Amino acid sequence: MHRSRLIALALALVVAPACKSKDEAKTKEVAQRSADLLEVPVDLVYAASAHIRVVDVGVGQSVRGIDLQRAITSIVFTPDGASAYVGASDGLREVDAQRHEVVRQISNAPVRQVYLSPDGRKVHFLEHDVVTKEGGLREPSPFRLATYDRDKGIVLHREVVAERVLHAVPAFEEYQALLLLESGVLELGPEGQPWSEMHAVDLAAGLPGGPGTLTPRPYLAFGPDGRHAYVPVEGAPSRVLELDRKTGGVRAVSLGAPTLLRGLAVSPDGKLLVVNGSDRVFVVDLGRGVVASEVALDAAHTGASIGSDGRRAYLAQTVDGTGGAVTVVRLDPLKVQGKIHLDDISPWVLAVRPQPKLALF
Repeated sequence: MHRSRLIALALALVVAPACKSKDEAKTKEVAQRSADLLEVPVDLVYAASAHIRVVDVGVGQSVRGIDLQRAITSIVFTPDGASAYVGASDGLREVDAQRHEVVRQISNAPVRQVYLSPDGRKVHFLEHDVVTKEGGLREPSPFRLATYDRDKGIVLHREVVAERVLHAVPAFEEYQALLLLESGVLELGPEGQPWSEMHAVDLAAGLPGGPGTLTPRPYLAFGPDGRHAYVPVEGAPSRVLELDRKTGGVRAVSLGAPTLLRGLAVSPDGKLLVVNGSDRVFVVDLGRGVVASEVALDAAHTGASIGSDGRRAYLAQTVDGTGGAVTVVRLDPLKVQGKIHLDDISPWVLAVRPQPKLALF
């Protein structure tokens, strides 16, 4: 073969792989850009203390505010993300979560917790009065569980539960009611059974108690259909109890060591449980019932909420410089992505607004 042809052939063999390599690199670059676009968070987080700040995670800052000047205790959103119900020291409010404005005040007594029924049609809220006794000592009255009908726009009824209640969740169809007292007593009971006659849950079920006591913390999370409830329990080791509200069964998930527990959240698909361990985050694989991963945080946090797409968790950092912050944690792979500083509030309650589902044509 002529020398010039051999050189041309050799160049072709060299250039062809190079071109192919460039094409592959370009394809990967385009794919990465597309993935990055999909990774831009679209979550709106309500971060609250005495006021609410609407945090746009994609923008990385607070974009709206709802000033209440009351201690906020609990926030729940309706499944369509259209409304939020906010419990505070002066009652329950309904918020238009699209305009981020209060539309009505439903009650006037201090609210400790707010729950949405599994069908989304009723709002249950735990309330009490503050009684001033001799000597000026202020104490809460026995707690009442009130039920607000969203369709009718009225409070249907109130029932006295007990004194010093942390959570009181009513029964729903075949799902049992749940009661958690400040004393650390955790109870379940079928529909129609009085609150005073529910049966206690063994906090040491499934795991050895170890030295010391087991203390349930005042945080509660539910699976997507409301059947399973999750309660964090501090001890040796600390654990999360999964309560099957249909069968009454209890499963314990060990966190491996004594840990401060400050929040829980279940992913939208019900596969993962995010546990706020104050200065670290645990991700529990609920299918296997084990901690799948954990990551350290740079400060103490409280609360936990998961985005609508299940990709991120959000935690409240009450103290961050001159204000507070919302810490963003990516779940797969687990890593802290950053924080969004809030100048004017120190949040302790978080809730993520569900994304409206788009109709497909």
